[in-house]
Amino acid sequence: MPIKRALLLFVVSASVALAADPPELRPLKGEKIKGDLVGLNEKSIVLQVNGKPVTTSVEDTLQLEFRAPANPQGTYSQVELTDGSLLRCSKVGFKGKDAVLTLVSGQTATVPMRLLSSVMHEANDVKLVAAWKDLLGNNKSAYDILVRKLDGGTLRSGEGTVYDASDDGKTIEFKRQGRDEKERFPIDRIHGMVFSRQPDPNMPGRLCEVFDVQGAKLFAKRVAFENGKFVVETQCGARVEYPADALAKLDYSKGKLTYLSDVDLARIKLVQVAYLAQPEFKRDRNIDNTGDLRVAGKAYPKGLAMHAKTEVTFDLEGEYREFKAVAGIDDNVSQGDGSPVVLRVEGDGKELLTLNLTRKDGAKPISLNIKDVQKLRVIVDKSPDTLGIGSHLDLADAKVSK
Repeated sequence: MPIKRALLLFVVSASVALAADPPELRPLKGEKIKGDLVGLNEKSIVLQVNGKPVTTSVEDTLQLEFRAPANPQGTYSQVELTDGSLLRCSKVGFKGKDAVLTLVSGQTATVPMRLLSSVMHEANDVKLVAAWKDLLGNNKSAYDILVRKLDGGTLRSGEGTVYDASDDGKTIEFKRQGRDEKERFPIDRIHGMVFSRQPDPNMPGRLCEVFDVQGAKLFAKRVAFENGKFVVETQCGARVEYPADALAKLDYSKGKLTYLSDVDLARIKLVQVAYLAQPEFKRDRNIDNTGDLRVAGKAYPKGLAMHAKTEVTFDLEGEYREFKAVAGIDDNVSQGDGSPVVLRVEGDGKELLTLNLTRKDGAKPISLNIKDVQKLRVIVDKSPDTLGIGSHLDLADAKVSK
C-alpha cells in the first residue's frame, strides 16, 4: 500500500481475546463510568450505560481503560518514531528508503525511514538495554549512530550517516564520520540505529497517549472509533488502525491532572524545618522506603511520605483548580511515640487546611480549592510539647487537577 503524506497504515491482528468487562472511563471530576463504547472522536466519548448513551467530552476525560496490556513473550525489537511513539516488533527489515516492521501481534507495516528516531533489537534483554544506555547516554549526537553487537554481548557504536538499504534488504549504506566513501553493512549484523533527526517544530499537539495490548505506546493527535475499529493518527503523521479488542488504554490526562510525586524537581522546594539531619520526603514509597504507601488497609501506588518536621513547596504557576489526597499514618511504618501529627496546607501563604492525625483516625480524604494558587506549601509537623519521635504522614494519591 503506498504511503501518502508520511502516513503509516497498518491493521493490528484481531486475534486478541475480547475483554470480559466493558471499558471504564475516568472523568476529570465525578465517578467512573462503565459501559460499551459506541462512539469516540477528538471531541467526545460515548458509552452505552444501562441501555442509554452517556457522552463525556474529551476535555473532561482522564483515561479510557479497556484491558490490561500483556508483555510480549520472547525476543522483540523496539522502534521509536520521531514523535516519541514506541512500537514493539518481532522483526525489523529495511528496503530502499523504507523500514518494514512486523509487530509482535503479527501484522506488518512499511514506514519511511525518515519517520524513525531509533531501532534497538533485543529490547527484552535487560543487560543489553543497560549496555545500550551506557554506550549512548542521553546526549543527542549530530550524526546518525550505528550500533553493532560483538561476541560476548559488547556493544560498539560508530557515528556517520545512514543512507538507503539494498533492494534485497540484506545491506544498508553507511558513511562513517570523516570518510568520503559509503560502506555497505550487513543488516543482520546491526544491533540498532539512532538517527540524528529532530522532531518537527510544527508537529501537531498531543490529544492522548494510546497503549495497545502488546505494550506499544503512540502519541496521538487524533483517535476515533469508526466502523468497529480505532483509527489513530500520531503526531508525526503515522496512521494506525486497530480492531476493537487490541487497545489497552487511552490516556488523556496530560496537562489536566498531575500527581505531586511526578512534579519536576525544578518546581519543588524542599526545606528542613527542624531537627532532622535532612528533610525526609519520599515519592511513591513509604517513609522507610520499604514499600508502597498503605493507609487504613489500602495500598496507593502514588503519593508522598513526609517526616515531621518537613515542608515542601510546589510551584503550580496557577494552572490548577483542585488539590486532592488521602492523609493518614502508614500501616507499615512505626509511629514512634504515637503522638498526633499535624498537617498544614497553604496556598500562596494562606492557610487552606490544618489537621491533627493519629493512626486511629484512619484515612482522611482531602479536597481543596486551589484556583489561581502559584505556590502550594505542604507542612508536616509534630504536635506541640511532644518529642515527635518517628512522626510521619502519608499523603496518598496526592494530585492537582484543572
